[in-house]
Amino acid sequence: MFRWLVYLCATTQLVAHQFHLTTSEIHYRSTDQRLEISIQIFTHDIDLLLKNANISTSDLGADNEKSQINQYLVDYFSDNFIVSDYYWSFLGKKVEGEFVIIFLEIENFNPRKQISILNSAFMEMYNNQRNIINLYHQQNVQSATLTTAQPVFQFNL
Repeated sequence: MFRWLVYLCATTQLVAHQFHLTTSEIHYRSTDQRLEISIQIFTHDIDLLLKNANISTSDLGADNEKSQINQYLVDYFSDNFIVSDYYWSFLGKKVEGEFVIIFLEIENFNPRKQISILNSAFMEMYNNQRNIINLYHQQNVQSATLTTAQPVFQFNL
């Protein structure tokens, strides 16, 4: 019986895997012609991303945080979070324990009937990465789960 329990625990450890996920909330404010974006990320994923770039994370979220962290995140998300035909502005980030929330904004947002969004964040690090996007416009919500096989989704407005 004891052997069976040890075997079960060992195999459970081998098949267990981490969960890799970001969640983006996008609010289209048509009266202001503005897109407000927040991206929620697990803090350990941000830590690993920065460590892979040889950037210390010891002061992540602290008042004395190095400006190098924000600059790297802006550069990283500029390549990995793209709203077709638009450039976003980095408003800042908030570190809340297990999560980091990145805040972006697009002003003068006047889209066509459809808009494509690429979110390939962390897909180079994790094959099982999932990036959920929830787009809110008026009373409607559209959602998509982006993967390494399909990192782009086209939303209807």
